[in-house]
Amino acid sequence: MHFKKGEELKKVLIDLTSIYGRKITGLEIYGINLYQALLFKDYIEVIPIFSIKNTVDGNTKCYIINSTNRVLLEQLYLPNLIRKVQPDIVLYPVFPPGFLTYLIKDTKTKIVPTIHDTVMWKYYNTLSRNAKLYLRPSYNYAIDNADSIITISETVKKELSVFTDKKILNFSNCISEKYNKIDNIETSIIKILNLETSNYILSVATIEPRKNLIYLIKIYKKLLENGFDKKLVLVGRYGWGDNTELKNILEDLKNNVVFTNFISDDDLITLYKNCHSFYLLSLYEGFGRPPLEALACGSQVFVSDIPIFHEVLKTNATYLPLEDVSCATNIILREQNRKNQEINNEFNFEKFQQNIDIRKIHD
Repeated sequence: MHFKKGEELKKVLIDLTSIYGRKITGLEIYGINLYQALLFKDYIEVIPIFSIKNTVDGNTKCYIINSTNRVLLEQLYLPNLIRKVQPDIVLYPVFPPGFLTYLIKDTKTKIVPTIHDTVMWKYYNTLSRNAKLYLRPSYNYAIDNADSIITISETVKKELSVFTDKKILNFSNCISEKYNKIDNIETSIIKILNLETSNYILSVATIEPRKNLIYLIKIYKKLLENGFDKKLVLVGRYGWGDNTELKNILEDLKNNVVFTNFISDDDLITLYKNCHSFYLLSLYEGFGRPPLEALACGSQVFVSDIPIFHEVLKTNATYLPLEDVSCATNIILREQNRKNQEINNEFNFEKFQQNIDIRKIHD
């Protein structure tokens, strides 16, 4: 079903309650980008739902829920709001809907979650305790009861098709245009961290098992043994998992490794622009935004040899094997000064906006 000019606008609610009071990372950024891209669609009326207040724009035509309790928001307040408003479509770009949503919604309302990856099923052992107890059942219920599913890459779309027969729409992803502005004003983060331009390597990831930071650090130790004289800078917040081994390794390398925790976008851009090279050796990703950001800032990029990076980065990165420290080290030493091809505009906001067609939910 395609909407024609003059036809009644379809009312679309989008759940942005998860962005209040949280560190804005990949999931939240995607939710904000999706909302902003939908505002360009003249065949729908887009109404965001926020927790406490609208922290994204000046749109006063929104719904505000005065709670920050995730369980209450997802399992009670949002379902009741949807039942009251009776929209045509409800989008969940960050986390899946609560169980009650499917039971009390109006029959005309389409419930459409975004599933960013298949970690809930393929990498269950890497999940936090809360994810295992709460999120995993929510995702299981979503793939069985949603009207359609949005995802962010062809790799994940193919993986999801094994778990569900629901319609899956790949709307892809994007990075902010500010990462392409190489002349962006630099911050003082280089001086604060006591770094030297081009004399450190960089990784950006939440510290959790799937990001494979222990493997990266083992490779880094091997590089040092081979005369590599650059520091390793780790950007990201502590997530979950047993960090004992990681902490012990970092203690041994405390003079060589700098851990920044979460930093601002401006500081991150400065680190991208001035690093010797960028690394992300994840076991699995649904998309993987940091390597694209690094490329846009002019960094040389090394990533793990997994399908999603080949889909997104193509020939713009050097691929390192998993579980082979010596081989990965030799590749880095051989390729460390190779010039990556320039990144194209495949993942800018304009292209992302063009990829989105909400009408396909009704086709």
